[in-house]
Amino acid sequence: ETGKVIWTHSSKVDPDTSFTYGGTPKYVNGVVHASNSALWALDAKTGKVLAISSNRDDDAIFTNVQYANGEILVWGKNLTAYKPIR
Repeated sequence: ETGKVIWTHSSKVDPDTSFTYGGTPKYVNGVVHASNSALWALDAKTGKVLAISSNRDDDAIFTNVQYANGEILVWGKNLTAYKPIR
């Protein structure tokens, strides 16, 4: 409404490593799902990390996250389906 930044998130996994988000995130039930080499689930109101997938796929960095048939879909070398957190 005002253009004011509500939150930002850095995808730093450890002090020496971060991954660029690419593609388009997906909002589902109050959760923002964003992909880099992993799928991240962030609370849409606070930006708090709710989950990070244990699967890593560097080819998924520029993937547009999709939502279909009740599943979050991410593809890179593989197509992976996740159950939403909420």
